[in-house]
This record gives sequence, structure tokens and C-alpha cells, in this order.
Amino acid sequence: MKTAIGMIITYFIVCLAGTAAGAACYMLYKGCTLFVAGYPLSVFSVSFFIQGLQLLFPISLIVMPAFLSLYSVRHPGSRRAAFITYAVLGLFSWGVAMRGAMIWLRAYSVPACTKSTPLSTGYFRNLGGSVWYFTDVSGLDEGHSRVSGLRISLGGEQGPAAEPVSGKEIERADEEFKEPVVSGVLALPPLLVYVLQIFDTLRLVAFNAQFGTWAGWLCFLSIGPALCAVYGFVRMSSWRLLNCFFILVAFSGVLVANKEYYVSPLFNTAEVVVNGWLAKTVHVQIPFICLLNIAVTCICLAVGIIAALRWHNNQEAV
Repeated sequence: MKTAIGMIITYFIVCLAGTAAGAACYMLYKGCTLFVAGYPLSVFSVSFFIQGLQLLFPISLIVMPAFLSLYSVRHPGSRRAAFITYAVLGLFSWGVAMRGAMIWLRAYSVPACTKSTPLSTGYFRNLGGSVWYFTDVSGLDEGHSRVSGLRISLGGEQGPAAEPVSGKEIERADEEFKEPVVSGVLALPPLLVYVLQIFDTLRLVAFNAQFGTWAGWLCFLSIGPALCAVYGFVRMSSWRLLNCFFILVAFSGVLVANKEYYVSPLFNTAEVVVNGWLAKTVHVQIPFICLLNIAVTCICLAVGIIAALRWHNNQEAV
């Protein structure tokens, strides 16, 4: 009972606190993207925080199997109680909470921020490979500005060259940060960008599948058992650190494989071969990602069963 209660408490604390903390970070980041030098910094926004909750709650559900598995490595407790509790929480996450998160995302749409702040004067900025110093900014219209000041070209054959500009139109509609001065400082590292792309891809797939066909929703849900099955590595060996390593590697591998299946041609050849074989043998068509997730689930469960049998045999020998 103690093991089950501890796992349930950990589940809700990590899920709720992680979602709230992630939403706060999202709010701060979005506030910084709207910051313009010379204007007050405003990072507290209810709409951005709610939007962060909507985006981070599904992510919390996705990463929860890894947290609970690592928790079980650290706090072994009763094996049977831990496994049953873990299975129930997994069913709740993917059978109820994930579906509810997608319904909430569709039912409550946060208004997009339409705040437009012109670039201020009196600062040097790197724009389009040149350094600009604005003395006047006007005519702001959806990312277009008409500026006057000084432009310093850095790529000339004779070195930097400065030229005055008057009424020059610049366009920055596609820039994530409104302020070039801070864009280089706050830009996310490539590895973190890739991790966020994984979760964003899965969230988009889940959203489209939720309001599509049941077959599409079940295809997406196949990732759930694959992620939850990493629990099979909890007691793979007597070295806890090694168990944690395999849990994280298997969990990351499932996420990367599913992301690449939806956005890249990485599995195209394998999918053609497998679907061709299925069409000739059993005359059915099953999405390749479903088969891959099922295969990963079976492998992880086999590892867990072997580990459990080995532990049982060791206990009898003692």
C-alpha cells in the first residue's frame, strides 16, 4: 500500500507541478520574444500561461512513464503493488487524460497576442548582415518598419562601410524575437529545439487523431504502451544506474522513432517492405509505426518478465 500511495502522489505532483512550471517558463519565454529595448519588460501574461498549460500538460503525460520508472528504481518497495499501480496510472494517462487534454485544447482557444511594438531608436542592431542605428522608426505594419539612421555594412571588400539611410523599409515579420539585440542570447540550443520538436509533433499528431477517425486515434495511442513498457528495465540488473540508463535510452528511442516517422522519410523503405509482406500473407494493412511500437512493447515486456523470473529464482535459492 505504501508503494502504491507513493507512486500515485509522485504521479500527480510531477504532472501538475511540472505542467505549471513548464507553463511559467513558456510565459516568460514568450514575454521575452515580445521585448523591445527601450520599453518596459512585461513577462507576466495570463493568456500565455494558459496557453503554456495547454501545451505542457500533454507533454507531462508523455514523459510520466519515464519519471515513474525512475521512481521505481529509486524506491523498489512491493514489486506487485508497484506494477499494478504503474499500469493503472498508465491507462489513466493515455486512456483518459490525454484525450481530455486534446478536447481542452480544442474547446478553449487562447487569443493570439497581437501586440505590435516598433523597434526603438538609440540602439545598435544586427539586421540582415549589417549593423543599424535607428534615429527614427515609423510606419509599423505587420513586421514592416520605415527607418532612418545609419547602416554599417560588414561584408565589404574594403572593410566596414557606413552609410546614412532615410525612409528605408525593413521587414522582420518572420523573426521569432522582436528585438535583435536579445535574439542571440535567448535563442534555444539545437538539442533543446529538437526535443521540443518531438513533443510538438506528437501533440499535433494527437490533436489531429483525436478529431479524426478511431483508427487514427488508436494508431497514435500505440506509442503509449511502448513508452510505458520501459518499466521492464526497472529491475533488469542489480545496478540501479544501469537500469536508469536503459530506461532513458529506450524511452528516448521511442520518442525519436515516432517523431521521425511523422516528419521524415526515415522509415519509408521499411514501411513499404513490411506492408507488402502483410498484404501477401494476412491481407491487412497496419501502419508501420503501430507495428514498431508493438514490437518495442513486446521486447521491453520480455526483458521485464525475464528479470522478474530471475529475481524469483534467486529468492527461492536463498
